[in-house]
Amino acid sequence: MTENSILDVLKQCFEKFIPAEDARTTITPLEFTITLVFCYFGDSKTFSLESIRRFMIGRLNQSISRGAFWERMAGNRLKQNLQSVIAELMGRLAASVQVSETILKQLGVNAIEVVDSSSITLLPGAKNAFPGTRTKASIKWHASFDILTGLLVWFQLTPGKRHDSKCFPEITSLKGKLVIFDLGYWAGQTHLNFPF
Repeated sequence: MTENSILDVLKQCFEKFIPAEDARTTITPLEFTITLVFCYFGDSKTFSLESIRRFMIGRLNQSISRGAFWERMAGNRLKQNLQSVIAELMGRLAASVQVSETILKQLGVNAIEVVDSSSITLLPGAKNAFPGTRTKASIKWHASFDILTGLLVWFQLTPGKRHDSKCFPEITSLKGKLVIFDLGYWAGQTHLNFPF
């Protein structure tokens, strides 16, 4: 995919799910969402709600009060719009990825899987059952996906403070597969007993 075709697909997905008009606001949902997304392409490594609001004011050249900004950030509408766009992009990505048997054969594998985890913050009362990092309660979802089919092939739920290196699919289930994971899985991983 060329850079222009990628931008075209992004534009189509945003326009399909995010309204370009809203009589209740001077900044349309489409303008708001696109500017919010582009905020993350900047050089800044820290994002506070106030810095995002200032960025958007500068780019849109319109005033946004703190209350109005927070209301739009916290509402379900933005979340639902972004979920719809991401689901559409994922569907299009899956449809555009055509990995033939030839490529798998050249790689010497029969599948490609990605392993990673994601933490979900819980209410403070769950801290004893699900201790997280920095004294918060959280649960961690460890998962492996087949990137060619998009199928979930393995998962495990643990307390949030459980290190990634302690959760990994059974090594025997990965035989013949190209497995992609980050360096967090190498810390103290002697128990994994990689057979290579």
